[in-house]
Amino acid sequence: MSHFTVCRPRWNSATSRSPLTSAPQVDVSALPTERRVRHVIELARAYSAWNRRDEALSVLLDAEQQAPEQVRHHIMSRQLVRTWVRQGQNKPQQQLADLASRLPLA
Repeated sequence: MSHFTVCRPRWNSATSRSPLTSAPQVDVSALPTERRVRHVIELARAYSAWNRRDEALSVLLDAEQQAPEQVRHHIMSRQLVRTWVRQGQNKPQQQLADLASRLPLA
């Protein structure tokens, strides 16, 4: 296995902890930037799937601080933000609106 390979543990809801419990503790610091950002985007997707949008947005904003181009141009982060904006009530929260303005969502 190369050092660029990311191992994903299998998750069984009956026998294991939620991925949201263990994923934030995974040390990805040795991985290349692209892989670290992908991990965070996957974490944001998981938070979003569990209706924890504030946490999802928070981790995505943290990743943007570390690797702005990776986050802004990754299709999965654009899809997440687009979905959050569409699901927003009358007006999206300011952090989300700011992030959406920085991403090419069209």
